[in-house]
Amino acid sequence: MNKLLVTGLATGIDAGVCQVCNYDLDWMLEYPSLLLWADRLLVPGSIWKVIQNEKFPKPNEVAKCCKLVFDIVNSEGLIEIKKSSPVVDDILREDIFTQVDHDIDQMKQLFPEKISQKNLSKKGDQGFNETIVDGYGYCPPYLWSIYSNLILARLWEANCLFDSTALNFLRFKFGISEFPREADSGRSKSFVTVFKSYLPNEPLLSTYVFHKEGKCKKCLHHKRCEDSYLSDLEKKVYELLKWREYDEFQQAKTVIDSIIEKHESAEGLVDPAGVARDFHDKQVKLQKRVRNIFPKVKRWSNVAAMVSIPVGVASVAAGNSIVSVSSAALFGLSRLGKEYIDLLESKYRWLGFLQNMQKGSH
Repeated sequence: MNKLLVTGLATGIDAGVCQVCNYDLDWMLEYPSLLLWADRLLVPGSIWKVIQNEKFPKPNEVAKCCKLVFDIVNSEGLIEIKKSSPVVDDILREDIFTQVDHDIDQMKQLFPEKISQKNLSKKGDQGFNETIVDGYGYCPPYLWSIYSNLILARLWEANCLFDSTALNFLRFKFGISEFPREADSGRSKSFVTVFKSYLPNEPLLSTYVFHKEGKCKKCLHHKRCEDSYLSDLEKKVYELLKWREYDEFQQAKTVIDSIIEKHESAEGLVDPAGVARDFHDKQVKLQKRVRNIFPKVKRWSNVAAMVSIPVGVASVAAGNSIVSVSSAALFGLSRLGKEYIDLLESKYRWLGFLQNMQKGSH
């Protein structure tokens, strides 16, 4: 099951770490098709409250849009609201801060030119340090939230929807060989990469919500945008989620997931470009075999052909040699032959389905 965890500073609200109520939104703005890949979207209770209260992000129109997206996804049964409080207690909270300090000291020794710290307090006051990692700034609560989200993701068997800032820190902390599976964005981005030619990641949110209010009020179309940006968003989200209803789409997703698993077991980190390349090769191979075999099978009345030819198609997906069937067995399987052909046609419907999707996106 593909479970994605919504991450952010707001995870630390219940633990008393920080009252800043942001959460990571890069995935929604850049890769909304992840809503098709996800089987479950896990949302910590503290982040869910922020979403429902429309406290973040600013301006308020963006917060309204985010709430609408989450509410629609929730109505489709894809959201699971999780409690972090039983896991993140006072002891773990302090242990995470201790681990963060230890890791920063080690990282400064390993990358002295890339990592530094500066005190954010006024002169004479004792405040906290901001850690600069390759140009990105991190306050202690933000670093704490990265660690706590990794812990929760591992416990809930999910992948974190970290933004580029969090991923930058993790690359320096873990490197390549030790990069945690829960933070590997290659898994989810593999789906985005494969499907970008079939289902482009068009923005869900209108540009209107990001413009300064004063600028928009001078526009002749301001009233129309103001009245329609939420209804337009609702329509886009439902149109996107509609793809989930197609069996063929789910079949294609299963194929992608199997390729991702092979890459992960062989290489650790998942390269989206590599997954896309393997998926394309598999698609071309199967299309060629299906085009060569199925038309002939439908024309032939020979019982041997009815049974043995579809087995050849199945062997492509399984990676096995073609199974030979004795003449004695063929008579008893003649009736099953037609049913097997129907089954295989159903199994590989996604091949033609993707071609139709691609035509419809242009």
